[in-house]
Amino acid sequence: MKKITFLMLLSINFMFAQTATVDVSELSNVASVDILANFGGSFDFFPATDAGSNVWTFDFSPSGDVTNEYKWRVTFDDTTTQEEDLVPKVAGKGLDNDVAVGQDFNTNYFSFCNRVMTIGGDSQSAFFNSFRIPGVVYTEVVVNAPTGNFYYMRYSENGFSTFGGPGAVDNGDGTHTALVRPDAAFEYMWNNDNTMVEENLLDCLNDGVFINTDGANFANRIHAAGVANNDIFNECPTLGVDDYQLDVLIAFPNPTSDLWSLNSPRIMNTIQVFDVLGKQVMSLSPNSTNVNVDASTLRSGLYFARINTAAGTQSLRLVKK
Repeated sequence: MKKITFLMLLSINFMFAQTATVDVSELSNVASVDILANFGGSFDFFPATDAGSNVWTFDFSPSGDVTNEYKWRVTFDDTTTQEEDLVPKVAGKGLDNDVAVGQDFNTNYFSFCNRVMTIGGDSQSAFFNSFRIPGVVYTEVVVNAPTGNFYYMRYSENGFSTFGGPGAVDNGDGTHTALVRPDAAFEYMWNNDNTMVEENLLDCLNDGVFINTDGANFANRIHAAGVANNDIFNECPTLGVDDYQLDVLIAFPNPTSDLWSLNSPRIMNTIQVFDVLGKQVMSLSPNSTNVNVDASTLRSGLYFARINTAAGTQSLRLVKK
């Protein structure tokens, strides 16, 4: 009977093994990693296991608790330490404000924010001091605006809360980039946190694709799931009648009823075309600087082409008549 009980306990522990993983590849000179967890109701540090390739893991199943709150701590080669501070990541205007949606954590958005592990739930993986999950390609929403200021979105995902939605990183070149979940679709507007100025887009066309406005009381930008936006602060989105040019990529004619001709000074390795809902409708590997994209089988409407070259990835808005 003892052997049977022992085997049953081993089986239960195996079934409910609960692993948290942290990726520290964005840091240098990491010597070791611990977690600060509330086993038995009190917080203490416990060593994590080096899984190689800048990844460290910790199994929560032996804790005996149904749920545990925790944070990661890194010790560097010079013995200094850094503990996660996740409050500014998820609070209004935080860089992970949208990225963290759907993940388990406990916070008052002011003084503490802990990750939460539930035994029997999903294992968890994240970059150190971030809710970004390794392997997930997040969608970029870029605003062109003067550098030196901090920009953030107010958006429909949190009812346009005055506390703010996702914040943007100042790239130092007149662009600011916010990251959002690839499956998130919402309406939003940009705010300059330094000057307390919010976009006023009431004069923009209510096209239902880029802008939703009644022309009097509200005017919001529209973000389609998985589609990278490139905005100019406080300016209406525009799309040329004959062609649309982003940097040096050109699509012509645009709109079209049959073919878009894409031209680039660099070889286009891959081209992915998405509809406004973020569904991929076409994928090409032209390996050429010029390619014709057949639109004849597509429904009339707006599409987005994501083009990959040696210089990086750019997007074009395409219109099918």
